[in-house]
Amino acid sequence: MKIISRLAASTVVGLAVFTSCGKKGPEKSLTAEETVKNFTAQLGKNDATVIWTSLPKTWRKDINGVAHNIGKNVSAKAYDKAFTLVERLAKALVGKKKILADSFATEGTSSSDISKIVTSLSDVLNVLAKSEISSSSKLKSVDLEDFMSGTVSSLLSKLSSSDFVKETLQKTSKDKSITFEKSMSQTKIKKVSETGGVAVLEISAQGKTEKVELVKVEGKWIPKDMKEGFAKFIEGSKAMKKMTPKEETEALKGMETFEAIIVEIESLKSKEDVEKLKAKYSMQLMMLGMFTSQLGK
Repeated sequence: MKIISRLAASTVVGLAVFTSCGKKGPEKSLTAEETVKNFTAQLGKNDATVIWTSLPKTWRKDINGVAHNIGKNVSAKAYDKAFTLVERLAKALVGKKKILADSFATEGTSSSDISKIVTSLSDVLNVLAKSEISSSSKLKSVDLEDFMSGTVSSLLSKLSSSDFVKETLQKTSKDKSITFEKSMSQTKIKKVSETGGVAVLEISAQGKTEKVELVKVEGKWIPKDMKEGFAKFIEGSKAMKKMTPKEETEALKGMETFEAIIVEIESLKSKEDVEKLKAKYSMQLMMLGMFTSQLGK
């Protein structure tokens, strides 16, 4: 399952650099190395709040503003319908887990592996369907710190304790006692250089090593390329306008296709039915099939 080790390493390298502290209250100034160490410790404890509190205060305000703007301008009918269908899909996946697992199993991915993936996916969808962003009205006033500390931390807890992740970590590390927290604690951080508010760190996790360049923004260590792209992201997001009737109609049509697939899943009774579903919605299911196949490698 090579992809899991790559994902784990990418998570550490990509997200670790975003953090500096994980609790509410006075924010302690950390060095670049302490930033990464704090992240791995908090993430290992399933505390996703660090992903949010790592950002500069003005950035957090701007990102919340983007979420509120989306809530005000998106089609409430389409947005809310999407989350209703997400919850329905979660239920359908669990109900038809055995048929799906047997049908999507490949030479490199067993039925048991697919079954565990389906369970984890269903858990994720269920949590999202009841989250702080599950309706347009919630999105209009959401504080994304609550989303990170609540929903994302819950997702992390479910995934890190799942049989699929446990077995994957055991296979990639060859350590039968390995846990997600232990895996995160084994991350190695080495400072390569630091000059004038710019630090280069070498981060090693799950057999992968990468160098990351960080810059200090409002006392927070941020990836250099992230700093360069953030202003454009906010500017573009704030320019979002009210969804037009035509755009709403197109979005709702997309929901109809999504719902039709769910209805088909709910009606599955055999492998033959799954094959028919694949043929009918080949383009829509292609990416899902590739994803589940790769997860087991």
